Amino acid sequence: MKKSKRHSLGQHFLKNPRLIHKIINIIDPHEDELIVEIGAGKGSLTLPLAERCGLVLAIEKDPSLVDLLKNIIPANVKLIAADILKLNLSHIIARPQKEYSQIKLVGNLPYSIASQIILKAFEHKADFPFWVFLLQEEMAQRFLASPGSKKFNPLGIMLQIYFEIRPELKINPRSFQPPPRVYSILLSFTQRSTPLFPLPEEKNFHSFLKKCFATRRKTLSNNLLAASFSPEAVTEAFSILKIPPKARAEELSLKTFFALYNFFYLKNKSENPENILLVKDRKNE
Repeated sequence: MKKSKRHSLGQHFLKNPRLIHKIINIIDPHEDELIVEIGAGKGSLTLPLAERCGLVLAIEKDPSLVDLLKNIIPANVKLIAADILKLNLSHIIARPQKEYSQIKLVGNLPYSIASQIILKAFEHKADFPFWVFLLQEEMAQRFLASPGSKKFNPLGIMLQIYFEIRPELKINPRSFQPPPRVYSILLSFTQRSTPLFPLPEEKNFHSFLKKCFATRRKTLSNNLLAASFSPEAVTEAFSILKIPPKARAEELSLKTFFALYNFFYLKNKSENPENILLVKDRKNE
């Protein structure tokens, strides 16, 4: 039997009124705020958000749900029929944001594309200082993971550097229609006034983290060697930063990752932007 597009995306609609009320209170919408909702679905969050905020930009891809929403949304909801992954978020808020004191990004995210949506939100963090997302429990735990956990990962590290992430609610599958097979977690993301570490070349740091975590069964040193870092430089970095030779990436603290990254920097960008050379950081001398 062929799965529907909705089922294949992993869409599960909220149906518990008391739970919806709790979520709205956590989002805490105000009349002077603009809310961007990802995946408006059947309007479970859209309608109560509209009762308390200035404007809701409701994004929905499914044509049948778009038709349903057109018949029930109030005047202060602007429906955007589009794929969130193809949408320019900065563009859709360019005009309305001038009229509101704050913009919040919220949504009951489809399980299958939630990580891609989170990454897109992160890329637009300058526009959205506060997020509230409903996620599959396993994914939520990856963003909350601490050093030493096997769930510790590059995107989670990037998020923790820029945001305070808080688990707000754990939600039973019975609160959804259709019910998923797993629990869900409501996370709030509040942007820090300043990041934990200064990252002028943010994408380079994220790329470096991916190299560190490239193969989880390997040690950190082996992952770095596989990424073409020289044995001499890796050995020197581990010695200076007191990283155990057999350490794995998930065992390092955020501070140690930042120090390890600062031990290396890009050189000869004009010749080969992909060539990362290991050079001793002058700050460590």
